[in-house]
Amino acid sequence: MLSKDFPEDKGDSGVPREDVLDHTFGSIRDLYAQAVSTMAATLEEKATGGKTAIEERKVAYQKELEELKSYTKKKTSGNS
Repeated sequence: MLSKDFPEDKGDSGVPREDVLDHTFGSIRDLYAQAVSTMAATLEEKATGGKTAIEERKVAYQKELEELKSYTKKKTSGNS
C-alpha cells in the first residue's frame, strides 16, 4: 500500500494545515513524494535488476515535485 508510510500525527492529509499555502495542493504534492519513495522501495525489493533506473526515476520525479513546490510558493506569495 503506497500510503503505509504516511505520517499519522499530521492529520488526515499528512501535512499540517498551517505549513501549506494551498492545503489541498500542498498535501497532495507532499504525499505523492512519499508514495514515490514507498513505491520505489517496493520495486527495488522485488526487482532482479534495474534498481539504478528505479532510483534515478524516483530522484528525478521528487526533484520535479520540489521545483513545483518552489514555483507554487513563489506564485502564491506574490513574488512572480
